[in-house]
Amino acid sequence: MSEQPAPWPSEAEMKESKEKDQKVFDTVMGPNLRLRDNLIQLAVIVAGTAIGAGVGAGYARASGNDPIAGVVLGAFAGLLLSLFLSGFVIGVVRAILAVRK
Repeated sequence: MSEQPAPWPSEAEMKESKEKDQKVFDTVMGPNLRLRDNLIQLAVIVAGTAIGAGVGAGYARASGNDPIAGVVLGAFAGLLLSLFLSGFVIGVVRAILAVRK
């Protein structure tokens, strides 16, 4: 006696499950499944890293140090700062979109 396997979930069931998962991820912890949020985070991190590298190079050059070390240290600092800033930006964007609805 072999049992039949469960049928594949429909597209609507999969979408509903994904939305439920995202609500848990938004309130507790977990990965963000929204492409738009991930693209916002990518843009903020890339821009922050580039700005940090530029500031680091400028500071190193002005203080007479090696500009390459300034670029590396500035890029790392910009990366860390923009990582935290990107979470804030996503929160603001989500709040604005929630108010518009």
